[in-house]
Amino acid sequence: MTLTQTLLLTIFGVGLLSLFLFQTLHFRRRTHLLKSSMNYTVKSYQDIKRIAKLGSYRIHLKEYNALYWSPELYEIFGVDPLTFQPSLNSVIAMMHPSDAESGSKTLLQAVKNKECYDNHYRIIRPDGSICYGHTRAEIVVDENAEPVYLLGTFQDITDLATMQQELAAVHRKLENIIEHSSDLIAVFDLDGRAIILSPSHETLLGYTPDRMRQGTLFDFIHPDDRQELLNAWQCLLKSGKGRQRTFRFLDAQKRTIILEIQTVLIPPAQTGERATVLSISRDITARLNAEEAVRKADRLSAVGQMAAGIAHEIRNPLTTLRGFLELMDFASEESIQRYTTIMKSEIEHINTIVEELLMLAKPTRGDARHISIVPFLREITNLMNPQAMLERVEIYSHFPDVSPCVYGDEQHLRQVMINIMKNSLEALHDGGHITLAIREETDSNQVLISVTDNGIGIHPDDLARLGEPFYTTKSTGTGLGLAVCQQILESHNGSIHISSEVGVGTQIEIRLPRCTLHTYV
Repeated sequence: MTLTQTLLLTIFGVGLLSLFLFQTLHFRRRTHLLKSSMNYTVKSYQDIKRIAKLGSYRIHLKEYNALYWSPELYEIFGVDPLTFQPSLNSVIAMMHPSDAESGSKTLLQAVKNKECYDNHYRIIRPDGSICYGHTRAEIVVDENAEPVYLLGTFQDITDLATMQQELAAVHRKLENIIEHSSDLIAVFDLDGRAIILSPSHETLLGYTPDRMRQGTLFDFIHPDDRQELLNAWQCLLKSGKGRQRTFRFLDAQKRTIILEIQTVLIPPAQTGERATVLSISRDITARLNAEEAVRKADRLSAVGQMAAGIAHEIRNPLTTLRGFLELMDFASEESIQRYTTIMKSEIEHINTIVEELLMLAKPTRGDARHISIVPFLREITNLMNPQAMLERVEIYSHFPDVSPCVYGDEQHLRQVMINIMKNSLEALHDGGHITLAIREETDSNQVLISVTDNGIGIHPDDLARLGEPFYTTKSTGTGLGLAVCQQILESHNGSIHISSEVGVGTQIEIRLPRCTLHTYV
C-alpha cells in the first residue's frame, strides 16, 4: 500500500468517525429532549389529575378482587398508601350503604354486556366525611373478545354535588313559596304567555292554569286598562326596568279585581334560554274599597265642616251689606258712594269664595297636553317678577338643560304655581329670595318641582292644618287656595308636600308623573 493510499484511508476513517460521533451526539440530544418532553407531559398530566381531583384505576377481571390505583385515588378516598390495600371488596366496603348494592349491580351488568361503566356513588372516608364520586370505565377484551380488565377514572365531584343540593333546596323553597303564597306569582315569556303560575291565580281569578295558558296576560285585563298595560309591557322590554303599577282585571265571573303588579325582566341565561318576565301581583280591591269608604266618610264630615265655614265666610260680608243698605236710606250722596265701594268689595269677596268652592267641588276640565316644564316655569317666573321686584324679592331658578315633560291641563297647573308663588311672596315681608328647582326622580318616574323661600316660616300647629277648607293664616285669605291646588294636583295623579321652620323659611314640593318626552331649552 502506497503512502497516498494510506493517507486516503486515514482521511476516510477520520470522516467516518466524525460522522459517527455527530450522529451519536445528535441522537443523545434528541433522546434528552424526548425524555424532557415526556417528563413534562407526565408531570402536567399528574397536575391536571390533581387539580381535577381525578384518579385512574384498573380492575383485572380474571384475577378476583384485583384492583390497581393511581396515586391520586389514595388522596381522594382519604386513605394511607402504606396501610391501605385497594381492592374491589375494600372499595365496596367504603361505599355509602345506600349506594353499595346498586353500584355493584351496575358494574356486573357492564362487564356482562361489555358496556361502558358509568355511575355515581358516595364514599365514606375514614374520617367520616362523604365524598361524592363519578366513575366511568371501559371494558378491555382479549383476542377472543373476552373481558380482561376494566380501565376507568374516578372523579371527586363533592363540590358540584353540594352545589346541586343547595340549588335543589332553594328550588324546593321557591316552589313552596309559590305554592302557598296568597300573592299572584307568575313567569311570562316576552309575548305575555304564562310559563309558571302560582295556584293563587285560580283561587283569586277563577281561571284554571290551562285556561290562562291558552291566551296571554292581556286577555284577562279590563278592556279600559289593556292599552296602558301594553304600553307598560313594551316599556319594560325596552328599558329592562319594571315599576309597580295598578291595573284592573276581570275574573271568571266578569267581576273587577284590582291588582298591584310589580314586574321584573329576567335576562336570558347563558344556556340559550329566552328572557322572561317575573310578575308578583297583590289583590288590593278590598283595600281600595275600604279607602274609598273612608274618603266618603271624610267627605261627609268635610261637608259639615265646610257648611259651617261657608255660612261663616258668607254671613260676614252679607251682614256688612245689610248694614250698609240700611244706612243708605239716611246717608248723603258722598257716603252712599263710599258705601257702594265697600259693598262691591264684599260682593267680590263672596264671588271669590263661591268660585273657589266650585273649583274645589268639581274642577273644570281643560285641554290636557304635553307640557315642557322649564319653559312653563320660566313663564310663571316672568309673570311674578314685577310683583317680586316691588316686594324686593329675588327669584332664582335652577333648571336643567333638557326639560322634562308632564301631561296635564296647563291652565290649571299655572293656577297652582301662581298660587304657591304668591304665598311665598306674601311670606317675605322685608325682602328675601325664592328658589325654583326641577329634578327628575327616575325611581318613581316623577318630576319634582320645588319652591323654597327664606320667609317667616309656618308654625307646626298651622302647618298641620294647611289644606283644610277655610283655614288660613292670612287676614285676607279664604283658606281655599291650597285646597284647590291639592284638588288640581290629585286630578293629575300628582301630590304636594310642605315643610317649614319658623324663622328659616318654607319649601313646597310638587310631584307630577313624568312623560317620556324631553325638550332642549
